[in-house]
Amino acid sequence: MSRRGEPRASAVTCGSPGEPPGAGGGPPLQALDTLFRETVSLFHRMGAAAEAVHRESRIRGGERGILLSLHRHGPQTVPQLARARPVSRQHIQAHVTPLAAKGLVEFRTNPVHRKSHLVALTEKGRALIEEIDRTEKRLLSALPLRVAPGEIEEAASLLRAVRVALESEDWNHIVAQGERKREEKKGRRDGK
Repeated sequence: MSRRGEPRASAVTCGSPGEPPGAGGGPPLQALDTLFRETVSLFHRMGAAAEAVHRESRIRGGERGILLSLHRHGPQTVPQLARARPVSRQHIQAHVTPLAAKGLVEFRTNPVHRKSHLVALTEKGRALIEEIDRTEKRLLSALPLRVAPGEIEEAASLLRAVRVALESEDWNHIVAQGERKREEKKGRRDGK
């Protein structure tokens, strides 16, 4: 199981290790490239939209994401929040510190680990993220998107499958194999 409680993607295949991308049963490379480009464009567009919608709340996108994670999953440590993204602990701490200064999160004793405190929503933080959620749902309901609900569910399922594949041990093995090949090539080029 993944950190998010979903099955690991070891059964998801994009070809065999060592095989060129798009060969042998995996998704066509051009379609996957298009999906990635559109996903990145959507990510940036969603970020800009969120900043515009929530400008008056003075909450940045990363801070909003942490509040949302804490609202959905309950108190977590900074390392847990970082692993779920995946980003560095320092990156998360840079968002958590201002949230604590604004009174939106608090640090609690962690019964499992004395040094790694839990970050939890305060009542003020809970009220803010619930208001943000209501605002976003109201605006999304007016989005001029002409697709069937089934298409949205299919798109979400596809994106989930790609994310799970990128979190899989198979993918980590492919990346490590590529790193070794680059190092070997660099060593030959440098005369080592």
